[in-house]
Amino acid sequence: MSKRTRWILTHLCVLSVCSVVVLIYLWSHGMIHGRMTRPRTPDACLVALKHGNERFARDQRHYSHLQLGRLAETASSQNPYATILACSDSRVPVEHLFDVGIGDLFVVRVAGNVCADHESASIEYAVDHLETPLVVILGHTRCGAVTAVVEHLVMEGHIPHLSEHIVPAFRDAEAARPGESLNELIDDTVRFHVAREVKELMRISPEVRARVEAGKIKVVGAIYDLATGRVDWLPVQSGAQGADAPRDR
Repeated sequence: MSKRTRWILTHLCVLSVCSVVVLIYLWSHGMIHGRMTRPRTPDACLVALKHGNERFARDQRHYSHLQLGRLAETASSQNPYATILACSDSRVPVEHLFDVGIGDLFVVRVAGNVCADHESASIEYAVDHLETPLVVILGHTRCGAVTAVVEHLVMEGHIPHLSEHIVPAFRDAEAARPGESLNELIDDTVRFHVAREVKELMRISPEVRARVEAGKIKVVGAIYDLATGRVDWLPVQSGAQGADAPRDR
């Protein structure tokens, strides 16, 4: 065999290996036919959400599971891998900010991401019947519901029923760091509120609490930054205690 032939064969082998590696990467990241492997464990689900948000924040989205074929795949049943309780704010496009598509997330939305009876019932449906391994309570910066509470705005109609769930977090924020600026107080109230709602879900839902204690699911808190597109994940304590208080600056 001539030197030239060996050189060609060697480079063909290298190219073949590289092609296989690239195909595996694209498949595993949902870039072939819009498909992705559903994560099975709470930690794997959390990693998938973190990677998706990183792609979104870097403007490198994969746009997985948005093809028309996905409609046929999910028309008869759903198999989401995470449940998200988020604010109704139009600037918080939940599926987009995690770079996922049809059938990937079970999303519950309410102004101020309040976790009360109806919201916890929806979450219970997701973890009991759809078996989502991860629940995320997702707040966001510059939340209008939180701002209204912090600024003591007069609220009418049924809005006070939402705001009363945010007031305890506002008091926590005031007590934790007195003398803060208004914007700092709003930011801290958002964070305290998310941490409180994690604990509130654990308190009012025996179904969720039992699954957490059995290690079947995780409940975590997070804050979405409207300006950067990035999600900041709150630290999680062991057991059923929920998220920690806001971090020191």
